[in-house]
Amino acid sequence: MSTFSRKPLKPSPILTKIRAKPFLLFGIPFLVLTVGSSFVMTTFTQTRYDLHNTKHKQLSFDDDLGLTGKRKKVDLREEYFKRLSMVPVSQDDFENVRVPRPEGMPEWGAPGQTSEDAPLKGRRKEDRWV
Repeated sequence: MSTFSRKPLKPSPILTKIRAKPFLLFGIPFLVLTVGSSFVMTTFTQTRYDLHNTKHKQLSFDDDLGLTGKRKKVDLREEYFKRLSMVPVSQDDFENVRVPRPEGMPEWGAPGQTSEDAPLKGRRKEDRWV
């Protein structure tokens, strides 16, 4: 069996120059990859925005409501009198009715309070709100 010689192989002069300048081995491929990928990504980005524009197009107000040809003429005076007839003639026709309280709920305030704790309008007991 033969033994290997201890003498290393002679490295090529190109490899020694590349190893001396790491920018050639790492920097240039990185820059080429970065710039090249930006040019490739422009096509994908443009496709994305084109697809977005086809999905979301701006509609006019009439197209949005679907009122292209079947509009009804509206008279403002007629609409005014129609709305006026729906309003009650007098605001004094209603009666203010108090809502019944649940069982156990005092007349004023939170549970546990009495009408003695109610706020005063005046100083006399008859002037209490409740």
